[in-house]
Amino acid sequence: MCVSYECFGAGQHVSQNLYKGKDWRTVEENAQEMFAVFPLVQQLHEMLWYLRQAMAFKETDVLHPALEKMYEETVERTVQTPKEILEMDMVEHRSKVNVLLIETSRLYRADFLKKGKKKRMKKGLDYLGANLTRQTLQGEDFRGTLLIAANLSHSDLRKADFIGADLRDAELSGANLSDALFLTQAQINSSKGNIHTKIPSYLDRPSHWLN
Repeated sequence: MCVSYECFGAGQHVSQNLYKGKDWRTVEENAQEMFAVFPLVQQLHEMLWYLRQAMAFKETDVLHPALEKMYEETVERTVQTPKEILEMDMVEHRSKVNVLLIETSRLYRADFLKKGKKKRMKKGLDYLGANLTRQTLQGEDFRGTLLIAANLSHSDLRKADFIGADLRDAELSGANLSDALFLTQAQINSSKGNIHTKIPSYLDRPSHWLN
């Protein structure tokens, strides 16, 4: 079972839809191409996952038309032929999606960003093994941050942005991530928590958190 990696349904789409149920083990001439196509489709499905979440927030109402347009454009890319997928400019498309996701994050976290003059964590720093227990970290931007083995237990992480954050072995016991932004199942699966950890309703509590 996948623990710290999430394909966002790309594997099934590639085999069942793009290759009409063919398997690389049975059709060896397609194997190399399928292996090249898969990570590209995985990226597209990941973008769709984030865009869907972005469209669900009332805080991002002003962005919904642009998000919906980008979502449709991304879906169209997933149903192109393998050859077309291999030739598309993924970097350019991801950069366009990223602009919208960054703005989504700003709008979603705006209330916490405006509250008081609390010193915010330094963006871009890595917090590998950091002791961040019992901290008020509402609305923090952990985008792409290394939080490996960081202690976030009993911290308030509501509306914190976790897109691309590395949470392997991070301690989340008793933490409140109930309204965390762009938090994936794979990130949760790779971290440590317990029955008192609050997580978004769309995520499943990992079985190892219950031991």
